[in-house]
Amino acid sequence: MPLTVTMTIRWDTSTVAFDPSPRAWLRRQGRLLDRMGKWLHRNNLPTAYVWVREVSRDRIAHTHLIMHLPVQHWEPFRKFVIQTGKLRDGSPPFAPVVYRGGAYGMRSLHMRAGAMKYILKGMDMAATYRDPVTYQTANIAAALKVDNRREKRRPIAGKRAGVSRTLDHLARTDAGWRERTSILDLRRLLNP
Repeated sequence: MPLTVTMTIRWDTSTVAFDPSPRAWLRRQGRLLDRMGKWLHRNNLPTAYVWVREVSRDRIAHTHLIMHLPVQHWEPFRKFVIQTGKLRDGSPPFAPVVYRGGAYGMRSLHMRAGAMKYILKGMDMAATYRDPVTYQTANIAAALKVDNRREKRRPIAGKRAGVSRTLDHLARTDAGWRERTSILDLRRLLNP
């Protein structure tokens, strides 16, 4: 099952006070993700997503998700997330829930790889690894071709990213998934 859409939830559109402390943010986000999983189950859709928390340079707290969600469910799911997440509806650029994925979802490897690289933009751009071929120290972001877009992001305290249980390590192991652990393998996946 491919992850077909990116979704951004802006927490500054909350109709109730939003506490940006790591524990409160993760608790509120966790409750919303749990309810989202139940909505997907009720609609006979698989629960499969990757999430990452960010704070923009404008201090806007938001969560990006890459998930499996067929296009025909985008609008009912958006309304559900706004209502359940206690978010104030609005128009771009102040919309509480924004989808990206083309008119028909992310159908190509290039689109899905681009979405993964987008959520990696918050990684430590100074992180390095030892290249197994040249034995030289190299920058991980450069090796993966991840562009940090020279944005100044605020640091995130607490857990920054996660996945649904259907995509966690145990589920991947049970499904016989071969983990990609080398920078070269990851680079191939992120740059088809």
